[in-house]
Amino acid sequence: MTLNRRLLFLLSGVTFAADFVYMIARQALVRSSAGGDLFHGLLLLAGAGTFAVAWTRRQRDGEPNPVQMIGSTVITATVLLVTLGLFRIGSMISFENMDGRLVPDGITSVIVTLIMGIASGIASILLLFTFTELIFIKRRRNTRRNYLVMLGFFAAYALVFSILSIRQEEGGATYIFVSFGLVLMMVVNSFRFSWILVLTRREKLANLGLSFFGFVFFIILAVDASVFDLSAADSDVYKSALAYFHPVMDAFFSTTMLFGAIYMGLGFASTLMHLPTAKEFDRKKAEISSFQNMSRLVTEVFDLDDLLSTSTQLALDITEGGSAWIELFPAEVYRDTPERPADREAALERTPLPTTVSLRNMSEEQRNALRLSDGRPLHALVLETGKGVTIHDLQRDRRIDHTGAAVPAGTLALLPLHAYGGIVGLLAIHKKTAYEFDKDLLQGASAFADLVSVALENSRLIAESLSRERFKQELLLARQMQRSLLPSLLPIAETYDVYAESIPAFEVGGDYYDMVALDERQLGITIGDVSGKGVSAALYMAQVKGIFQSMSGDMTSTRALLRRMNDTLCRTMDRKSFISLLYAVLDIQSGSVRFSRAGHCPLLYISGGSSRYLRPNGMGLGLDPTERFADSIEEEGLVLAPGDVIVLFTDGVTEARDKNGEEFHFERLADIAEKHAGESARSIGEAIIDAVRRFTGNGEALDDLTLLVLRWNGTTTRHETMTDERYYSASGGSAV
Repeated sequence: MTLNRRLLFLLSGVTFAADFVYMIARQALVRSSAGGDLFHGLLLLAGAGTFAVAWTRRQRDGEPNPVQMIGSTVITATVLLVTLGLFRIGSMISFENMDGRLVPDGITSVIVTLIMGIASGIASILLLFTFTELIFIKRRRNTRRNYLVMLGFFAAYALVFSILSIRQEEGGATYIFVSFGLVLMMVVNSFRFSWILVLTRREKLANLGLSFFGFVFFIILAVDASVFDLSAADSDVYKSALAYFHPVMDAFFSTTMLFGAIYMGLGFASTLMHLPTAKEFDRKKAEISSFQNMSRLVTEVFDLDDLLSTSTQLALDITEGGSAWIELFPAEVYRDTPERPADREAALERTPLPTTVSLRNMSEEQRNALRLSDGRPLHALVLETGKGVTIHDLQRDRRIDHTGAAVPAGTLALLPLHAYGGIVGLLAIHKKTAYEFDKDLLQGASAFADLVSVALENSRLIAESLSRERFKQELLLARQMQRSLLPSLLPIAETYDVYAESIPAFEVGGDYYDMVALDERQLGITIGDVSGKGVSAALYMAQVKGIFQSMSGDMTSTRALLRRMNDTLCRTMDRKSFISLLYAVLDIQSGSVRFSRAGHCPLLYISGGSSRYLRPNGMGLGLDPTERFADSIEEEGLVLAPGDVIVLFTDGVTEARDKNGEEFHFERLADIAEKHAGESARSIGEAIIDAVRRFTGNGEALDDLTLLVLRWNGTTTRHETMTDERYYSASGGSAV
């Protein structure tokens, strides 16, 4: 409550208190009716007006609840009746006739009369405001006009009633006209019950009871206040108290009670008339709510199990069904409905059986008992026509097999779930009573089935998108893993120049190269390629790196190392994978090279302006754990002359394809190497990579491209050893 509103309520209370004290003092001095006292009237007007302004400044939280508002008016009327009854039982008020006017006969009667007057005035204001809010719910264009006309008659009646009451005159034509107009406008405004239409059945029943009791209570209060009666007898305690307090308050209270009785009576009748349609309204309301929930699920629920479970529950909410389930076909989808019956039969036989999912409120045994009389499953009815099918009486329908287990009674609706022009499943809804699905209900259920189809398709697309995203993340991880396994620095000496590069493809393979100082003179050089793609290939590559670096220092025979590596890898690799690898050992002082090949690409040797491929025999690592592998491995050797170049590469170089599918092949590689043989190792390597890229049109490579170029500079006077700890940056090309 705001500060201004509190101040207004406080001011109203102070004004009423001042009037209360004034009236006590006045009665002590002058024992007469207070109706003509101008000061008393002004205090009442100020107190009631301030209270009304404070009340209108309240802020209601949320939408008004008409049933709760009706309940509050009934409670107010009940409190007034109970208070009045207590005063009467206690005989706390009595009047005496003075010059034709009833005046309280003692101070107790005066106090009780003032309390009743103030309480009745406040109650009348609250009740009139509540009825006003009810009238203006879903207001129409003429609602405000009719209401203002009624308030005008309220004021006119209070004025005429007060004048006649003070003068003690009988009502004439004006009084009758105003009274008739007031009642007429009360009836007109009391027909504003559009809010009853949107009440649920439970709310309608509650409103029916509240309206009945409200009608009775307001009738009692209106009669007790002797509405439209200008005179008051000694026995009319309430009427006498209000007439003594002030004739305007008497008129305002009695007419408000009459308006309450009319509004409640018409409300009771209107609610009673709408009660038969309450169930249908509840179903429509549940249908709309379910559609809203399903629309939300389309964009928010990606888990298929949650989506199916929620869909069957919402289907039951819409149709007030007893049980429901969804059947989904596997990957194959019944795409269309052939025109000819023979074609339909053939297509039906080709369609795989659907899987029953999200079975709700029905056992598997009951579900399995539902089959057609010719032995076919229920979904055959939907696939034959491509449309929804309703079995109005399961116990009597001849299409249903009744010879086996007990078939449940009731109605069954089978609604197809469409996607991409075909049927991907069906939604089944069972109601326990026969002939419960009418046309309107089936239309709503069919529309809901279409929404379920959209939700299922959306869920499938999102699942595929997530799967693709996970695959991309896996490839990214594999590429990062692969890059981390390649050496960032290569050992160098003045006798040779080396360049290495590995360019990963989108689909990660498992290319690997390495250079390891075996001793002061021996340099181990290897390049390999793991079969397969993705993380598994990268993991095998890591395994090869570990084996190579741990074993290469123990033996200088390239054939022996490959044999040991094969023994180790055959114990861990699956039979569908293998590794091709070429291993060479370079004497950095003499330039002699020994190398062996395990199913890998040949070594390209360029010397004296010509090139040739050296292909010693050898099967891939991990293919054969027996001696046959060792027997297949050959070791070759050569002595490099100054300016000689050897190129080690993977199949990503020679098998790179252009837009026509033609491979780069060995000849183009040899030609490029020969052309640039007089240049540095880096220049040779970059020329080969540039040629491959131009050949493929700079398109996305299908496999990793790995290249290692070593150019022999010749012996020097300096005694080169591998302990000089100089390294070549594989990425930058500078010695560190």
